[in-house]
Amino acid sequence: WVGGTGNWNDVNRWSLSSGGAGGQCPPTSIDDVFFTQASFTAVNQTVTMNVPNADCRNMTWSNTSNTPIFASSSTSNNLNIYGNLAMVSAQGTWATGMNVYFLGTGTKTVNSGGKTFGPVFFAGTGTWSNLAAWTTGVMTVSQAATLNFTNNITTSTFNVNAAANITFSALATMTNTLNITA
Repeated sequence: WVGGTGNWNDVNRWSLSSGGAGGQCPPTSIDDVFFTQASFTAVNQTVTMNVPNADCRNMTWSNTSNTPIFASSSTSNNLNIYGNLAMVSAQGTWATGMNVYFLGTGTKTVNSGGKTFGPVFFAGTGTWSNLAAWTTGVMTVSQAATLNFTNNITTSTFNVNAAANITFSALATMTNTLNITA
């Protein structure tokens, strides 16, 4: 991501290198996305997910002292992550008015950076581990995923609609309503 404030589908905001020239197509499920200090030139610049489905493989937020904001133009927009999510507490607000889907296979990690999420869906057959305490809206597991919660999980409702393998470590507490239909 380059050039500060912009919409997800703006080709001028996507570059093949950190701080490089824009003009590349928006990412797909095989592309890694990086939001770095070079991505934002001023405080509170906003990345707006303005498309129904935004895809990426890994999404990484590194040291971003300008506290960038991640927003969504609609509560029906879906952020589809096929790999890891790595956030930092130094980034600005994270949109809770969008759906976040974790998809794919393989072993992946989720670091929320202490941000609160809206609805979260595990719709892949991979293995995910949370690396930080995580607060979400409704969390739904709809595939035979493996979830390893090693840190606290707070959700409004936890729905398990598939034969998933869910492990909570002794350090993790879960605060929510649990619905199992698998």
